[in-house]
Amino acid sequence: LVKTMITSTTRQYARFISSQSNKSHLNYKRCPFTSCIQFQPVHCHSLNRGRYATLAIHLVRQKLFRPQLTEFFSSYISTSSSSIVEEPSSLSSSRSFPDLSNSLQMTGDECYQTALNALDEAEKKKKEIEQRKSQEQFEAWQRAQERSNSNTSSKKSARAEGVAIVKTIAKQSRLSNKEKKKIPENEEWNEIAQLWMEAAAFQHDHPKAIVRLGNSALEQANAQVALVSEKDSPSSRGSVSSLVQKSMQLYEKAGLKESAEGWFNLGHLLWTGYPSVDDEGNGGASIDEEKSRSIIISPDKTKALEIFRKAIDLGDYDAMYFVGVQELSSSTIAATTDGGRFGLELIQKAADANHGGALYYLALLHLNGDDNLNIPICSPSEFVSRLNAAADANNADALFLRAHSRYHGDDGYEQSYPLALRDYLDAAEAGNADAAVSAGAILHRGGNGVKRDQHRAFELYQMAGEMGSEEGWRNVVACYALGEGVPQSRETAEYIAKTILNKKDKMK
Repeated sequence: LVKTMITSTTRQYARFISSQSNKSHLNYKRCPFTSCIQFQPVHCHSLNRGRYATLAIHLVRQKLFRPQLTEFFSSYISTSSSSIVEEPSSLSSSRSFPDLSNSLQMTGDECYQTALNALDEAEKKKKEIEQRKSQEQFEAWQRAQERSNSNTSSKKSARAEGVAIVKTIAKQSRLSNKEKKKIPENEEWNEIAQLWMEAAAFQHDHPKAIVRLGNSALEQANAQVALVSEKDSPSSRGSVSSLVQKSMQLYEKAGLKESAEGWFNLGHLLWTGYPSVDDEGNGGASIDEEKSRSIIISPDKTKALEIFRKAIDLGDYDAMYFVGVQELSSSTIAATTDGGRFGLELIQKAADANHGGALYYLALLHLNGDDNLNIPICSPSEFVSRLNAAADANNADALFLRAHSRYHGDDGYEQSYPLALRDYLDAAEAGNADAAVSAGAILHRGGNGVKRDQHRAFELYQMAGEMGSEEGWRNVVACYALGEGVPQSRETAEYIAKTILNKKDKMK
């Protein structure tokens, strides 16, 4: 009875607020920087019964119901809140999640960990959905192949068979699109994670949660930037601007709570500007009027360095490495000045803490030597030792360079195709697209101690393409065209060439 009454009353309360603000159903959300309550429109059907109950609990505890309603429910909340909220039956999990209404009685670390657990569940569900869709696409392709093979009397051309396959897969895609109208399970887990992250950040001032919310706001801005064009209304650009400003405020809030990551993220945003302004790409020329209109935050490197130093004071090794490199590479600071020595000291301090980027930088610095810093060219064995340290720290660039050296037998390394392949694969997993292409090429050919595996090579080419490598997509096209590693499909090869590669060529 209490559950039904709270659900009903919450709807009535939402309608009451709606009549006052001319909005549809509303969802309350605490403002990060004030104690006020903001109301944001949501679709009524996206809130199930349990979520209305959760909302009611929060409204009662925050004394946002009218006095008579607060008095009516307050006696039930203290004893029955844990049994009020019912999660959707679809959200099955091996973990036991606490009730969101108990967030005030929990610590910030407990709320934050609960949010991370929900994010783990969301990632698992996402992988399950992707695997299911891939299987459905493959089964659709198989059915089309079986029909085309059985219909030998019709003597269809290869092109006609290819069109039939594409139609079958398109039909399967349309069926999958119908499922998109339902809220995917991973999105529901993301919503739960967001609520717990907000509880940790805004109720308990948890620095890591605040940084996570800042990252989330910036990701939303990046997603919207991809959709914003010249024809979009000022409100669209204003939405992006508000998200970026929100992320900056959250980073600063986390920094004031002694979060080095918060200061570093804020410094990086001020350094690059938003959208990121590539000084080198402009060749030092001023930004044209069209680009200047799209800029939300102009780069402010002086302010950024001040922010980075706050992160350094809190022991952030990323900030030490970044500022150290800038000090050494700055055209206004000679390497022999205090600034140059200070930069080298920062990089060395980060390297001493096993920072992969700093270790890789010092390896190259000693390989080439530097007269201004009194660093002589090191021996091959010293370079191998330094590069191994950077690669063992899982630095993608160091792994790629070591793979290249092992493949060619350069820079003190003996030639070894199997070891080179291992490093290329590790570099690809660390995010290096060129390494994925190189590993694919080795597996594609085989030999010299490496077993030929064209299917794995195709997967690596596709992985590189998805990371932005044009060469990766070209190799994917070649695999489809020749039927190497995948069933031959000239239609698919032509489609990729006309869509992805042609689009990239036009962007050049």
